[in-house]
Amino acid sequence: MTRESPALPTRVGDQTQMSGSQSGVGPARPGPVSWPVLSGLIPQLADSHVPRHETGLGLAASLAPGDTAVLIPSDEAGRALGGLGGTGKTQLALAIAHALWDRRAVDLVVWMCPTTRDGVVTAYAQAMRDIGEGAEGETAETAAGRFLDRLTQTSRPWLVILDDLGDAAALEGLWPHGPHGRVVVTSRRPDTAVRAYRPRAVEVGPFSPREALGYLSTKLHSDPDQWIGALDLADDLGYLPIALAQAAALMAETGLDCRQYRARVADRMKRLAGTPAGAYPSIVASTWSIGAELAEQIRPPRAGPGRDAGSQRHPRCRADEPGRLRLPHPLPAGRCRR
Repeated sequence: MTRESPALPTRVGDQTQMSGSQSGVGPARPGPVSWPVLSGLIPQLADSHVPRHETGLGLAASLAPGDTAVLIPSDEAGRALGGLGGTGKTQLALAIAHALWDRRAVDLVVWMCPTTRDGVVTAYAQAMRDIGEGAEGETAETAAGRFLDRLTQTSRPWLVILDDLGDAAALEGLWPHGPHGRVVVTSRRPDTAVRAYRPRAVEVGPFSPREALGYLSTKLHSDPDQWIGALDLADDLGYLPIALAQAAALMAETGLDCRQYRARVADRMKRLAGTPAGAYPSIVASTWSIGAELAEQIRPPRAGPGRDAGSQRHPRCRADEPGRLRLPHPLPAGRCRR
């Protein structure tokens, strides 16, 4: 992996074609590799994504080569939400990838969801193929080991993102590190990444009021009247990204304005038992409940005989539709397979 000027990115990693239980990997990618390279399936950046200048902690700028940043919920959000997540860690990791890619600060990006050790090994083996150094017939374990060695030796800058790490045992002996590499881990459990190489915990909490208002105004930009009262709604929802995302999507879909949605949230919270109104769990439960109720009302008709069921689904409900990583040179995006 000798240093050379980055060219158009190559999207060659595709974990949907591989299983974590495979004993080997396919042949090396034919022909020269065009750098930079993306390996893995990267989630879609939210269409209404707003930069978190106030709560994103300037992480892309402060993440130096050799660093490992572990994004975890802030103490308050973590205690309240438990395993729910919802503070925007994955979106922040995506924003870091965007910023580094925009600056041409990385030649290789590897994205994976490290749910099992076999999955991690397979992802590393795939990455070895994607940089053009896979060997015919070698096992995934061997290829993964060679890839980790490459990361410690290469002069090319690289970024590995380990999204939604639940059990650190999946990465035992497999933590990536190197003098020219950056690692970002997202996890709901603060204790998961203590064995990472030089870990630095970064707490990710709710939006700031300014960020929340920017998010809602971006999502509801087509009708300015619709977002009158947006700051009050954001306050009611605790500035929590997951709750604001649910609320904004539903308002954009149904035409409800912020004041009408606030009234629904207040009514729903009164009906919830066991959690105080305004607590994060009750906020998330309320937005989910409102969404489920209104989804039933706007559900499209069932496809009839001879009609394509896929064409009957509302365009905003295509959760399985790949998005694009919005970089200077767009790359296909996908989902982590669990």
